[in-house]
Amino acid sequence: MTETMLEKALALGMTEDEFRQVCEILGREPTDTELAMFSVEWSEHCGYGRSKRWLKLLPRNIGKYRAAVGGDAGGIEVKPGLWVLFKMESHNHPSQIEPKSGAATGIGGIVRDILAMGARPIALVDTLRFAEPSDLKARYIFTGVVDGISWYGNCLAPEEIVVARINGQVKILPIGSFCESVLAGQNNCETTEVLSFDLITFEPCWTRVSRAFKRKADRLLEIRTSMGRRLKLTPEHPCLVLGEQGWTIKSAQQLRIGDRLPLISHLPIDPNAPRQLDLIELLGGLREDIFVEIRIPAKKAAKAREILRSVITSAQKRFSYLKHGRFPLSVYRLLEKELSLSRRKARLYLRGGKVNRVPAVISVDEKFARLVGYYLSEGCCSQHGSTYRLIWVFNRKEQEYVEDLCAILRQLKVRFKVVHNETTTKIIVSSWFLGFLFKEVLKCGERAENKSVPDLLMFHEPALRLQVLIGLFRGDGLVTIRKSEKGNPVKISFATASRKLFEQVILLLQDIGIVPACYSKDGSEAIICGRNHQTLPMYFVEIHSIESVKKMSRWFSRTINSRIQKKLKNCVKPQCSYPRHKWHGNFATVKIVDVQETTGSTVYDLEVENTHLFVTSGGVITHNCIGIPTVAGEVGFNDCYKTNCLVGVMCVGVAWEHELMTSAAKGPGNAVVYVGNATGRDGIGGCSILASKEMREELEMRPTVQLGDPFAEKCLIEACLEAFKTGAVVAVKDMGAAGLTCTTVEMAAAGNVGMVVDISLVPKREPDMEAWEVMMSESQERMLLVVQKGREDEVKRIFDKWGLHCVVIGQITDDGIVRIYDGKKLVAQIPAKAIAEAPIKELPMQKPEYIEQVRRFDFSQLPEPDDYTDALLHLLSSPNIASKAWVYEQYDHMVQVNTVVPPGAADAAVLRLKDWDEKLGIAVTADCNSLYCYLDPYLGAQLAVAEAARNLSCVGAEPAGVTDCLCFGNPDKPDRYWQFVESVKGIADACRELVVPVVSGNVSFYNESEMSVIHPSPLIGMVGVLEDVSRHATMSFKDEGDIIVLLGVCRGELGGSEYLRWRFGLEVGEPPRLDWRLEKAVQLVCREGIRQGIIKSAHDCAEGGLAVCLAECCIAGEIGATVNLTADAIQSPIASRYSPILFGETVSRIVVTVAPSKLSELSAIAKEHNCPMFVLGKVGGRELVIAFEGKELVREEVRNLKAVWSTALTQQIDP
Repeated sequence: MTETMLEKALALGMTEDEFRQVCEILGREPTDTELAMFSVEWSEHCGYGRSKRWLKLLPRNIGKYRAAVGGDAGGIEVKPGLWVLFKMESHNHPSQIEPKSGAATGIGGIVRDILAMGARPIALVDTLRFAEPSDLKARYIFTGVVDGISWYGNCLAPEEIVVARINGQVKILPIGSFCESVLAGQNNCETTEVLSFDLITFEPCWTRVSRAFKRKADRLLEIRTSMGRRLKLTPEHPCLVLGEQGWTIKSAQQLRIGDRLPLISHLPIDPNAPRQLDLIELLGGLREDIFVEIRIPAKKAAKAREILRSVITSAQKRFSYLKHGRFPLSVYRLLEKELSLSRRKARLYLRGGKVNRVPAVISVDEKFARLVGYYLSEGCCSQHGSTYRLIWVFNRKEQEYVEDLCAILRQLKVRFKVVHNETTTKIIVSSWFLGFLFKEVLKCGERAENKSVPDLLMFHEPALRLQVLIGLFRGDGLVTIRKSEKGNPVKISFATASRKLFEQVILLLQDIGIVPACYSKDGSEAIICGRNHQTLPMYFVEIHSIESVKKMSRWFSRTINSRIQKKLKNCVKPQCSYPRHKWHGNFATVKIVDVQETTGSTVYDLEVENTHLFVTSGGVITHNCIGIPTVAGEVGFNDCYKTNCLVGVMCVGVAWEHELMTSAAKGPGNAVVYVGNATGRDGIGGCSILASKEMREELEMRPTVQLGDPFAEKCLIEACLEAFKTGAVVAVKDMGAAGLTCTTVEMAAAGNVGMVVDISLVPKREPDMEAWEVMMSESQERMLLVVQKGREDEVKRIFDKWGLHCVVIGQITDDGIVRIYDGKKLVAQIPAKAIAEAPIKELPMQKPEYIEQVRRFDFSQLPEPDDYTDALLHLLSSPNIASKAWVYEQYDHMVQVNTVVPPGAADAAVLRLKDWDEKLGIAVTADCNSLYCYLDPYLGAQLAVAEAARNLSCVGAEPAGVTDCLCFGNPDKPDRYWQFVESVKGIADACRELVVPVVSGNVSFYNESEMSVIHPSPLIGMVGVLEDVSRHATMSFKDEGDIIVLLGVCRGELGGSEYLRWRFGLEVGEPPRLDWRLEKAVQLVCREGIRQGIIKSAHDCAEGGLAVCLAECCIAGEIGATVNLTADAIQSPIASRYSPILFGETVSRIVVTVAPSKLSELSAIAKEHNCPMFVLGKVGGRELVIAFEGKELVREEVRNLKAVWSTALTQQIDP
């Protein structure tokens, strides 16, 4: 044993005893690479040497639902064969050093843990702790962490368009409007599709929307192409790019000038597009004065008289109807059915006034399409008395177009008037039927800024789409004949004030092989006749290339067509006219000419099935997002986190049992395959070192923070899931903490096999990396697969498509030894099981001295507030209680997996597992009051589990499984270790009481520095099950007159309360007592009341006590409440001290509301389960009023409560 090697071991954080154990295992001194591998694998973060003994206390296989424990995550079987996988981990130390990167890589790591189980990640839940936001550095870390979490979203600006087919109807609308309609539940993703592009067939197609996303972005990138198309998107948004080697996917920030973006070149044809418009069916039920004109054949006249006698008593009317062949619509429907009349021969009109008959059935043919085109370019529609007036206005020189329009109207047999003046010709039609058809049915628009091509024509036969274009360009087109012999001899342009029509024209032109240039001009102020006016934004389309102009050379009048053709014929230098786009058969591409950063906004995106592509502005084919939304979480502030923030993230995924993957390598001869990003020196020993020592100066530790790539992470998710479906992947593990060391040794040990790996084959992004650096690196977005021998190329093709590395670096052996080569040089040879099992360490424990001191505090010395209303307002301004909307609004929000209850609406998020079971749902939450754990680690941990379960019960979910993230100080200090052990015991006992298993988790030690140590923080994540997801509750008070009920009792306990901490700066007393019988009864009654549809709202009494709970319910529902507490609801004497009643945090309490008619039903359920229940008051009014035995304590308008609560955190972040 040499001193030099021992010094290396000590420098890597190993003890001398551990170094001796390594030498005994190997029978020799380790190499540098072996020593590095042992140091990271035996670190606390990877080996759990200090915690493993106590973690065995946690119950694993209990509860109603079958549990899966082990591997990279755990889960519960929510229905036969369907598993929900979840795990919580922390990224505390990296986030303290580099907030954005640290938090982002924490998200990536936990997502890959779920992915490694074979599950699709569907949701994230975060639980965060920071110092008070009044501290400048704390604000920097807080905002950076939030930015890092939101970094995993990628979206488009709200004005970018999407082509959607909703319930069979095609619409072109801004992505913002579309996503908002999905988020609001107005559009069901089951019946909603978007226009996409199949990269295999190169054909347009419709693809179902899986999810919609919404978040806020601080900055956007504006991409401009050679043909003027512009897109605004987040820097991480994936874009489809055509390169020399084929398709690639790049994030927006990776795009470079010269990259080619694809354009859709033809539109799908709707085979069900109507060939005729039946006005009787479309408009017949709208008015009672509609008459139908039709001749009754002589041979059917007798039967017609018989029918009329049965429905019309007046002989005069019967005679008149038959004589003139004009019948009320209701009578006609009866005659039509009995006499088999042809509706195509019928004409409609309104009784009274000037009659202008229109066909009952209008053919959707080329002439009708051209009529629509004329209307969109030169027409308008307005209400005129009881009818509509349609007016087309043409230049006097456009008589050919006037004659064409008149001919179409004559064919429809519609009466019209032609009015000439010096400069224009007007064609006027007065017709309620045509006006309503154009304005309300076809949605053609009535003003210039809202004109649009009817959806039915956008995807009709190509011949009809062409005629729409001809009508449009004849009216609003401009043909410019250039005199110069250079360049394009003819330019055809089109202008409109309608953004939607602009986008439609682009798509229609590209459908016939014309790729137009396009640009826009913002509206501006103008002075017209001495008055200021705001002009509308204008959108322009231009066609320059000779081939495109040729296709349009017969669209216009004979004179203009002749001039175009003559100019094209005389063009002597056609080579000077070249397109700035490129055709590739069924699609075109345009080059990027500029990328500029612009200001942020609320942004949106979609996730679509199969193709993962959709068509957006200018016909650009873009990649969808592959984001994972943050649906719930909590944020806490306390100066104990000044030098150690906590960033706990829980990921939830779903998979069928046959889809589940294992990390146990097997099959000697199978390939060991490295996939994902390249390896660098960033994160060498990252989590495995940072999480195994106290924090020192951040700058010293910065090189150990990994650099994340959210875009690559999303690609890795899709590539892995696609590869798993092939059945070629035998095992998989994330290269998280300890990187390649962890994956090689732990996969081999789990499968009782060996592994040979050549790290010279590992993709690297930095030159001259040493073997030990490669093995220790924690570079992100990497996974290790074991692939069936002979199927390596099949897997590689998938990862190539997603632009990710996929390299065979070794194979499985049967001797249990992990051998690492660097080329031909053997650099490590270690028994897999020996390194994978870190030695267990026995550490001393001691109860901290401070606990007895803080418990002896005399609460009677505290002054009561002079004004309880002011005290409530002050408490609502605490960052621990104030609205966290600033946080969650920056994250993705997801629907239709879907978020039934989004962040901020209830005590837990509710997700519908739509893709797996239409009725089934889950609820997710995270919780921990670290101050309680500081005062009593055992009870505090129990309270964290109880509150998490209570949160689930408040939305109607049955608690089913737990994951934890145990964050503590230095375990080598006896008092810190005692806190840890007591907390683990508390979690274990609480989970046994609730009969829920702990299926996964994480331990994070050393969260302290010389300046501060964190409060014991056993963060609890919990999943619950709703057998019928439609039966759920939120916290908001709903309806005037609803009865407010308290389940549970008040004890007036102030120990550890936010009231004490925020008002007096005190962290003293004992946490609230926990009566498990009462706790379980309260939760059961709440769940049963929600399940039976009795309870309309439910909210847990937590931080801030009953007064804050009531205020939050009023704020959420934007409605007041009147509450009168009575002495029978209080278990402890109050002696005129009302603050413990209002602001004390007695647990096992839920405030619910019911309709008055349902109160007795809830009372019966409570009585059955021996649950205390007290009527507190009623919902209604604009104020929250709280009294005790008639003595008013609090009165404040809800709008004022909301103003304080909703702005307090943002004011402290940006003072």
